[in-house]
Amino acid sequence: MRWLLVLLALLPLLEGRAQEPEGASAPVVRIVTTDFVLPAKFQRMSEWAAAAGYRLEWRDAETPGSADVATGASLLVFDGPRPIDRAAIEQAVGPFDQLDTVPWILVGGGPPAFRNLPPEAARTLIGYYANGGAANLKAFVAAIPRVLARDSLAELPPPQALPATGLYHPQADRLFASPQAYQAWIEARGGTGRPVVAVAIPSGAIGDMQT
Repeated sequence: MRWLLVLLALLPLLEGRAQEPEGASAPVVRIVTTDFVLPAKFQRMSEWAAAAGYRLEWRDAETPGSADVATGASLLVFDGPRPIDRAAIEQAVGPFDQLDTVPWILVGGGPPAFRNLPPEAARTLIGYYANGGAANLKAFVAAIPRVLARDSLAELPPPQALPATGLYHPQADRLFASPQAYQAWIEARGGTGRPVVAVAIPSGAIGDMQT
């Protein structure tokens, strides 16, 4: 398992509420996953989606009614990090290759897949989602309206792979490859001389924004 060092800082607790998109015709993106994936990622993504003018929902595949995930959805995202999660999702919704009524992408637990989407756009969405992290997931949310409208994604950055190891600070916009790079960033912010606490965590916590 890959591990990252998290550099902890005391941050003010900010509460925010996503503004609901106006209009009954706002597109709906529905993520289907399992309880293995914590909801913090989806909560933040839903706020970004609301600001972009559409709704992002998530559903546990193991709850009643999950077989009807396609109704009202403009795009489905099947998020199964492990093979067991992928199998649980497919058991709930039925065979993926028979789901033809709505565009979908499948990420995690095995080879990625998609249907009813332009191949290049689908691979870009999968790249954003699979790599994870705030920058990639923000780009994923921004890309969806363009993909649904069959518009170009050229103005968006390409998916960025998270490094296997690194140092993370919740106020930084990137991971640091070395303690020296982190120290330079801290010094530029006037933070020298303060105690530093480092905690080792799996990289998936960064990818799923669970920090």
